[in-house]
Amino acid sequence: MTANRYVAAPPAESQNRTGTDPMSFFDRERPDLGDMARLGLFEGLADDELDEIVERTHRIKIKAGDVVMLERFSGEQFLVILEGQVAIVRGGDHVANLGAGDFIGEIGMLTGGDRTASVFAQTDTKFLAFNVGPFEELILGHPLVRARVEAAARDRGYGKGDEGS
Repeated sequence: MTANRYVAAPPAESQNRTGTDPMSFFDRERPDLGDMARLGLFEGLADDELDEIVERTHRIKIKAGDVVMLERFSGEQFLVILEGQVAIVRGGDHVANLGAGDFIGEIGMLTGGDRTASVFAQTDTKFLAFNVGPFEELILGHPLVRARVEAAARDRGYGKGDEGS
């Protein structure tokens, strides 16, 4: 079986579009707390905790085919997938698909290092986005969430000599 390969750049159809409203990627719709509570990362948190998290983040939407993150670039966002699906590409090889409830960018946020993989939206995708300050508040204020983020980072190679997503 041959792995999907991305060489230097994703296929032409997945290049970010130009000439669009730069603010069009912000999603002004507030996530439903019940839907958030069902996401593995936030499972077990009370509604008031979820509400606090939503207030400290912003929602973004990315069109199918667009680049979400690029490998070896610095990153200052942690993204939780609310809807849609993304492809994870490391070293040009397609390594995984992630969907609602999954998250990306944790290794770069935990280490302050560069992204360890590129991420491309396979479908129109909505994210809950955490910048550095809100991410630090999230993991310091919610030990269960911190444990889940750190476990995912370890599963994805952080701490195994491949530091830096």
